[in-house]
Order: sequence, then structure tokens, then C-alpha cells
Amino acid sequence: MKQTPPATLKPLTSLRFFAALAVFLCHCDFFKHHPRWSGVYDRFFSEGYLGVTFFFVLSGFILTYNYQAKITTLNWLEIKKFYVARFARIYPVHFLTFWLAIPVILESLRYFPVQTILKAAPNLLLLQSHVPRERVFFSYNSPSWSLCNEFFFYAWLPLILFAFARLGPVSCKKLGFVGVLLWVFTLGVVAGLRGLSFSYWLFYIAPVFRLLDFTLGVIAGLIFLQSSRRPMPAAAWTTLELVVTGLLLLQICTSSAIPQDFRYGVYYMPVFTLAVYLFACQRGLLSRWLSRDWMILLGEVSFSFYMFHQLVLRYLEQFCRGILQPEQQPLWTASIAFAITCLLSYLCYQYYEKWMRDFLRTGLGARFLRQPAGPPPSSANSTSSISKSRR
Repeated sequence: MKQTPPATLKPLTSLRFFAALAVFLCHCDFFKHHPRWSGVYDRFFSEGYLGVTFFFVLSGFILTYNYQAKITTLNWLEIKKFYVARFARIYPVHFLTFWLAIPVILESLRYFPVQTILKAAPNLLLLQSHVPRERVFFSYNSPSWSLCNEFFFYAWLPLILFAFARLGPVSCKKLGFVGVLLWVFTLGVVAGLRGLSFSYWLFYIAPVFRLLDFTLGVIAGLIFLQSSRRPMPAAAWTTLELVVTGLLLLQICTSSAIPQDFRYGVYYMPVFTLAVYLFACQRGLLSRWLSRDWMILLGEVSFSFYMFHQLVLRYLEQFCRGILQPEQQPLWTASIAFAITCLLSYLCYQYYEKWMRDFLRTGLGARFLRQPAGPPPSSANSTSSISKSRR
């Protein structure tokens, strides 16, 4: 008998914060200039970009979990509701941080006004990742490139779920086999094309390629919805959670032996997929710890944290360099940046992100989702109804 999935996947919400924190540490590259911290940065912090791969896999899993029953049949009204909800979730913070990035690019506006202004269009339209030029996909608030990928994934999700539904009833083993084949295919693509001059854009930025990460999360979500999780003691689930966490740490510790093109994403995809599935089950001790209220709050503000952290680091670098001296005091600088980012993220989440999300869903979303009025009754029908009413 299949177990009904839990209403909320609390551990996965909390894990988003750790992924955002990993990206934050990766961007604290002033650690590598300090003799005491350079080794730590090169071995651990510099791999923090793997948090984006986790976001993409997690996104496919969560959206499948929440929308599989609603948009699989390609019902246009449900698909529109899905797009409105995702736009309301992501775009307001992107729009805000785009304008907050203006002060840190004033020099570019001064010396290259036309080029800088032209880059605003793909950024505001969330199309920048499709352009294989770093000055475009990292323009303004650079972390927003991943939102471009997310919007691309949203466009494809109804078709991906529809395609899996057209296959008919598929067992979890077959879905798992498809997932393994997808990962092997991705591995083969990287192995065949590695070393290209644009491999960083292709394997890390390009939405078409990163769709594979997202699809792997979709497959894991379908397996989760269909599988019957065997009853096991909490200690066994805790062991599995510790094992998958240890595998990730082992991968990070040995990452220097892996070519960079693989580490952009494909190297970490299997362990992330397994981790998302295990923590979604919410059976182990780590899941229980991640389900605490304060951990969930960190997960809720993680999106704003991700979108603000690079801006905070750039503001501190440009306007407080003489005070902080990040190369000489990296830990102090990172701590200040972390504290400021947490504060801004909480304020943004409480007083802007949630309000804008609700406003777009209930305001503009209601207009967009309004059903067209039916055709007016014909004159014959009108005459008939009038005569009936007179009777």
C-alpha cells in the first residue's frame, strides 16, 4: 500500500539555506589571498557553486511533487496558474535586486553606457543565460542568471510531465533506470565536449544543458510520489542520511582530482538526487533537526539570501575596502557580509517578497486567470426565454 506523501517537505526547505550558504562562501574569494585561509578556500569554499546544481535538482523534485497531478494533462488553466505562481515567487526579488545593483555598476555606466544599458533588457526579461558571454549572463546582479534557467525549466515542466504520463504506468525501477540513463548521457556529453573555450557557459550556465539537472529532479519526484517507503527504524533512516551527507563531503574533499568540466554539475548530480529523495522522506534524525521552526525560517529566506549576498559583498568591496580590508581580515569581512545579508534577507522576505507574491497571485493573477465570458445568447434563444418567463 502506497504511503500518502507528507503535506510539506520541511527538510528540503531548510536545505535550501545550506545551498545558498555554499554559494556565498564561494563568492568570498578574498579568503584565497590570506595564507591561513587560502587552503580552506581552495579545498572547500571554492566548490560552493555546487549549490546551484542542488537548487536545480531540488526545483525539479519540488515542482513535480506540487504540480504533477495538476499540469500533467496540459490543462491550460492549471498551467497558467502554475506560471503565475512561479512568476510571483521569483520575479519581484529579481526586479528589486536589479535596481539595487545599479550603484555598483556606475563605472560601467560611465565608460560603457550603451553596452551596459543594452544588457539590461535580457537581464530584466530573464534571458541572459542564453547568451554565451560572461558580461551578459553575469550582468547587474550576477546570481540572477540561475533565475533565467528556472524560467526555462518552468516552460518545459508541463511537457516533461506530459511526456512521462504518456508512457503509461511506469514502475519506480524503470523510472530509476531512466534517471541513470539520463545521468550517463549527461556524463557522456561532458566527456565528449570538455575542454571547449566556452565549456564554462555550456556546462554551468546554459539553460538547455542544465535542464538535465532539473529533469533528474523531476524523475526523483515521480519516484517519490509512486514509491512505497518500507517501514524502517529511525536509526536506519538516520544512517542513510548520514551516509549521503558523508558522500557529498567526500566528493568535495576529492574534487581536486576531478576535471573542472565535470564538477560544474554532473559530478554532483547523483548524490544531490539521492539526498533530496532521502530528506523528503523525513524519517531520520537529521530530517527532524532540519524540520525545526528556525531552520525552516532560514530556508524560507534563502532565496532572498541568495539574491542579496553578491550585492552585499560588492558593496562592501567598493565602499568599505579601506575599513574592512578583506584580504587581511577575510573571516571578519565574511562574518559582516553574512550578518548583513541575513538581515536584509529577512526584511525582504517578511515585508516585500511575501507581500508581492500574494499581490501578484490575487491581483494580477486573478485578471490573467479570469475565464472569458461565454457567447451571448442568440436572438431566438432570447425570444424563447422571454416567452417562457411570460408564461
